[in-house]
Amino acid sequence: MKRKIHNFVIKALTALNAFSLIYWICWIDCIISWQPYVIMLVNFTWICLVLYANGWVTDTEPYYERLEKEGEYYDEM
Repeated sequence: MKRKIHNFVIKALTALNAFSLIYWICWIDCIISWQPYVIMLVNFTWICLVLYANGWVTDTEPYYERLEKEGEYYDEM
C-alpha cells in the first residue's frame, strides 16, 4: 500500500512539473525576469531524475527491481 501511495505522489509531482515546464515554455518570449528560467531548470532536472531513476534514460534497474533480485524487498500490506 505504501508503495502505491509513494508511486502516486511521484507521478503527480512529475506531471505537475511537466505541465509547469510546458506552461513556461509557451511563455518564453514574454519572460523578462530570471525566475521562470530557474523554475524551468528545476522542472527539467526533476523530470530527468525521475526518468533516470526508473531506467528510461539508461539501462539502470529501478530501485524496487534491484531489491526484489537481492531478496530484500517484502511487500507488506
